[in-house]
Amino acid sequence: MTDLCIETIIPWSQRPELEQTLRQNTPILEAMGSDVIVVNCGGDSRALRKILSSKDLVRTTQVDLPVTRFNRSLALNIGVHAAKDGVVFVLDADILLTGSLRQHAEVCAHRNCFAILAGMTAVPPREPRFTPPSGSILLKIVEETRDSYHWLDGTVTQVVRERLDWGSDRRTAPGIMLVQKKHLVSVGGYRSDFLGWGWEDIDVQVRLLRLGLECIHIDEEIKHLEHSDDKRDLSGPMTEFKNANRSSVWSAYCVGRFIGTYKTDVDTWQSVISRLRSSHEPDPVRIVERARMK
Repeated sequence: MTDLCIETIIPWSQRPELEQTLRQNTPILEAMGSDVIVVNCGGDSRALRKILSSKDLVRTTQVDLPVTRFNRSLALNIGVHAAKDGVVFVLDADILLTGSLRQHAEVCAHRNCFAILAGMTAVPPREPRFTPPSGSILLKIVEETRDSYHWLDGTVTQVVRERLDWGSDRRTAPGIMLVQKKHLVSVGGYRSDFLGWGWEDIDVQVRLLRLGLECIHIDEEIKHLEHSDDKRDLSGPMTEFKNANRSSVWSAYCVGRFIGTYKTDVDTWQSVISRLRSSHEPDPVRIVERARMK
């Protein structure tokens, strides 16, 4: 195994299923040589510490941000800042891995590319949307939604927003990504001025592609623990978040604003974290690093 550093970043708020996914993902993450950074953005710090105090989990760092509402982009920017140089693996609390992604991380580390997971299935499984009959010469139907951004200089940026196999229900997971930390920092990370979350994964892909990187789609299976929107930290319909964020980012593109809020977020929160790190009093922002218990 090479000396490649891989850090897995999980944004979190009030998601108890993290205990299940982290426990099941631990052997795979350890095989990848990846530590984990869980960024608590608006959730219960004690509840998260209880989850992470379980025995035999991958080595984990907990970062607590004292905000009132979950912001996935903010959580990811702070997680990226906390990560060591190398490859970051952006993961969610409700995702189960089925195999090591280290070889794909190695590719991202040595090529100008980033990787998106494209084999997500649901738990519990969904009914197939279409299954060809026995003896059919049609094997499967794959539906793809691709956005093309045409720029003034004549270049075109294409992003695969959705790819769905109607038979297996395997689909892209654009928010689950392997990318070099330095590349994310170069485009300013994510945009935390978004509402909650929705479209931040598409936006960061557009900006990474404009940086000159190639996007690789990995057909490795991952499993998504299905849940209703009452499990989400929402202040309105999810579609409203996505539509508002999409409109906001398209307006930014029109005036040439392609840099995320990474620097602003780090400057804002690092001062708080640094101050509280040196304090001996109980604090609302806490970085707890816990070695894996044997």
